[in-house]
Amino acid sequence: LHGIAVLAATVQNLIHREAIQQLRDTYAVLSKDVANYLSEEDMTSVLNTYLASYVLGYNISNMPDERLNQLAADVEYEFPYWNRTQELLRAARQEVGPGFPAFSFRDVTTIAES
Repeated sequence: LHGIAVLAATVQNLIHREAIQQLRDTYAVLSKDVANYLSEEDMTSVLNTYLASYVLGYNISNMPDERLNQLAADVEYEFPYWNRTQELLRAARQEVGPGFPAFSFRDVTTIAES
């Protein structure tokens, strides 16, 4: 039983690290600095791009600009639950940072993992 718990914790840690790296890649592709705070508009853009690439299975770090610009249309067409995903994202944002004027990378990570 202990071995299964250790394995589960290890897998959870790997998933967390991968999510953080994908979020860092999203920041980089959108020319955002993880050391800076994001406005609500920029935070929403980063999270929408991150989630769209995630649900579509795209590697955002290698995505050309013209493909990145098409991502929003693709996800709405290919992922029928995108609107519900957006609702969940807004709810997570309210839970993590109600009234926040700006969001740190840690805040954005917490919202993404909610």
